[in-house]
Amino acid sequence: MKFKNSIFALVCGTALLGSSAYALEVDREVLPRITLGGRLITTLDSDQSINIDDGSFATRFDKRMYENGVAGGVLGIKEDDGTAKFNQMHVFFWNRDFEVKAGRTRLPNTLVEFPRIRDEDMLSMTHVGNGSSNNEFDQIYGKIVAFDWVLDRKLQHLGLWAGTRRNGSVGGPDGFDSYGVSFRYQQPESMMYLKRIRHAGIILDAQKDRAGSNQVFQSLIAGAEFNLNMNPLANWSMGVQGIMNTGVSAPGALNGANAVANRARAKSTAVVASLRYTKRPHLLTRMQAAVTVGYKSYDAGGSELSVAPSLFYRIGQGVDLLAQFRNTQFSGGLNAISGTSTNVFQIGLAFNLDAKYNDSIGERDSILNLEHGYIQ
Repeated sequence: MKFKNSIFALVCGTALLGSSAYALEVDREVLPRITLGGRLITTLDSDQSINIDDGSFATRFDKRMYENGVAGGVLGIKEDDGTAKFNQMHVFFWNRDFEVKAGRTRLPNTLVEFPRIRDEDMLSMTHVGNGSSNNEFDQIYGKIVAFDWVLDRKLQHLGLWAGTRRNGSVGGPDGFDSYGVSFRYQQPESMMYLKRIRHAGIILDAQKDRAGSNQVFQSLIAGAEFNLNMNPLANWSMGVQGIMNTGVSAPGALNGANAVANRARAKSTAVVASLRYTKRPHLLTRMQAAVTVGYKSYDAGGSELSVAPSLFYRIGQGVDLLAQFRNTQFSGGLNAISGTSTNVFQIGLAFNLDAKYNDSIGERDSILNLEHGYIQ
């Protein structure tokens, strides 16, 4: 009997100790913040087609860490030529001093968001191209690991990154093929209309020539956005960006089957500028009218010139009417698929979604900023 009582006491004591030890553990099932974001754009184009390109949807999950900072991940899909592709699939950590990001996301190959309906409008002038792919998707997205140091915990950012641009050619090397360093001055959204300089910076982009020689060619990007007046109710602003590409010695034909990749590998200079008027009665953005002009010349011969006036009218929160006309002229042997010039008129509707659940963190950057923004 004494033996049975001892066994019973031992079992009960073990259970109590286990229960006490578990009770000391703080509840670990802290739900993350969930952010949903997306944009659907449908336009009727002048070639009598319905254009649904660049529709996207993304989900962000993040949590506040024990000591400081926020960590999480983003998963996003985007329509590309009738198929859905993962354009966002990365993890991140940020605090007041720095941000680290790793996975697939937008390449840091442009500085200024110009007022165009879609990224593809003037893409060859506004972004550093991918010298190993003709696919539009590959000009914008890639796998990267990036470190962004906020020098003054406010406005000045020093960035470093390395990554892999998607390879559409055969026989490209494995591993990192792209590297970059940047310095950016960035006003928060709340001060965008109240300071003269909204955004300015410089980027050095380097990528291997994966088409054969495997040499490295560099691109220097410099740009700025600034307010012409300081009236947030009726604001005039400008954006300017230039890209100088050192190119490779034998980029290949600038027309034909591999024209996109060969033009990205060619020595060139591009300049884009925009003038934007934003009407914001009662500090509510309602209308934006803008014109964007871009010019790019190639040392191998040829140039292209684009002019794109646009008008965006907000009829409800996140719902915009869109209109844009774009004329592009090619000279010196360059051409488009249909000849030496193109004219595209687009009119349509856009719906933007940005919703948060279980928000205990506070906003640092809208999830919509992961994609091209046409209105500011």
